[in-house]
Amino acid sequence: MSQKRFSTIRRLNRQKNYFLKKVKFAIAKFFIDPISRKPFALKKQPKVLFLRDDDKIGDMVVSTSILRELKNSGYNIDIVTGKSNFCVIEYSDLYNDHYTYEEKLFSIIKLALTLRKNNYDLIIDMGELISIPYLMFIRLINARNVVGFNKNNIKSYNLNINYNEYTSHVIERYKKMLDALNVPFGDLKYEINIPEIVENRIVDFINNLPYKKNVVINPFSASEKRDISKEQLLFIISYLKKYSVNIIFIGRQDDLVNLQVDSFLSNPIGDFISASAIIKHADLIITPDTSIVHVATAFDKPTLALYGNDYHGKYVNNFMWSPNNKKAIQITQKKIDSKVSDISIDLIKSKLDFLVDKYLCQ
Repeated sequence: MSQKRFSTIRRLNRQKNYFLKKVKFAIAKFFIDPISRKPFALKKQPKVLFLRDDDKIGDMVVSTSILRELKNSGYNIDIVTGKSNFCVIEYSDLYNDHYTYEEKLFSIIKLALTLRKNNYDLIIDMGELISIPYLMFIRLINARNVVGFNKNNIKSYNLNINYNEYTSHVIERYKKMLDALNVPFGDLKYEINIPEIVENRIVDFINNLPYKKNVVINPFSASEKRDISKEQLLFIISYLKKYSVNIIFIGRQDDLVNLQVDSFLSNPIGDFISASAIIKHADLIITPDTSIVHVATAFDKPTLALYGNDYHGKYVNNFMWSPNNKKAIQITQKKIDSKVSDISIDLIKSKLDFLVDKYLCQ
């Protein structure tokens, strides 16, 4: 079979599957979604369920900004997360109760019926897409109001926010949500609360290192194509060794062991909160991972952020999830779906020259 014919078959199959998915959703929506949309009416100091169950750590870091503003405005917040992204707010005072969302249908129904007993005044859905099980989840909770993005065709959402700013930072989307709810807001800063016991252990670790300046390198991301290459990593290490700095690696512990570089320092605890504490006390962060980029932004840290060129639907990742940090330099690429490993060593060097001169050589 020729490559052209194979590509045509794949394209037709995708179109067929997309069509069938739309048909299935339309049929399910007919039975699940109400016939009419309720008027939106929200009392003062409402009881709110905030949905951040996509299980993405970076999204949760950015969400702390809107959670703080909601709490400051008297909202009583419960939150639904995935198993992985709860670590961001585990020690936070931004919410009252926490629930974990699992993809299994029985678990979804069980959780929805549990949440239904709480009689929420409002559900805040920060997501974009909606599946049949998720629509059922929303309906079973039976909150008085539901707000979401681009849900005008779904009557369960009685406050819809049309949003198509595909090249804007995600924080602009959050501002739209706060505006829709008439919640005043300031700079929308991210926040991560680190417990004292973790803070103290990391401070002890750093105080026992040979140099005063600390550079944190996170070589990995959620996708292999966004990982820093071995060649890039070896260059960055050799470049930094010319300066009196401690180089500390953070990331998945198994992957760090497999780096096969000469002796290196790594996070002595190994979890997200301890990595955040290390970033808090660092002088420069180097990472291709947007979640670490956002943690660095939370602590206002100089950052070299390496990006490919991905799209999430029509949303441009390089804009939507850019650092939002005046001390960060973001390296992006023009080619769609390009790898971080495609970034030239010369370009990395030129950006490191600037950051090192400004933040490490003072």
